[in-house]
Amino acid sequence: MLFSDIEDYTVFAEALPAYDVVHVLNRYFQLMSEVEVVRAHQGRIIDYIGDGLMVVFGLEDEATAAAEALAAARGMLQAVEQLNPYLRKMYCRSFRVRIGVHYGEVVVGDLGGAELRKLAVIGDTVNVAARIEAANKDCGTVLLVSQAVVDELGDDLLVRQAFLTPLKGKKGMHHLYEVERTA
Repeated sequence: MLFSDIEDYTVFAEALPAYDVVHVLNRYFQLMSEVEVVRAHQGRIIDYIGDGLMVVFGLEDEATAAAEALAAARGMLQAVEQLNPYLRKMYCRSFRVRIGVHYGEVVVGDLGGAELRKLAVIGDTVNVAARIEAANKDCGTVLLVSQAVVDELGDDLLVRQAFLTPLKGKKGMHHLYEVERTA
């Protein structure tokens, strides 16, 4: 699971008319879903949560889910860097995203009523991934992964620094790792 969020989105959104905010978000979400980013790494965007994304991996091949999620996260960071010159030119503003990645089991299926059903991903793995993304703020990082991701990827993962931190709503302390933005 991967969660992303635009850093200081409220400040960014307050500086622009609502129409422009919608335009920027649509452009950003389109860029993230493009072939080179999420879809290129077998990910599927499950939900747009305000300025954030919820992405699931492993629907086609569970064995590569953690590696694909990390590759997509890196692609997302690069894509934002490509978007920022446009944002600076048009709005004299730019932004960064924060990303959290966790690996584990989830239940995937259609959820909703007769009028509106959508693919949903449910389970503690989803909650932990969301909390990891949020932990970036306290850790001063932009890309954090869980111990489960480190265990799954092993020596293929370049870790910059480690944190032992609580996660909101979760018991105990959790090992999180800032990983290199590029492989």
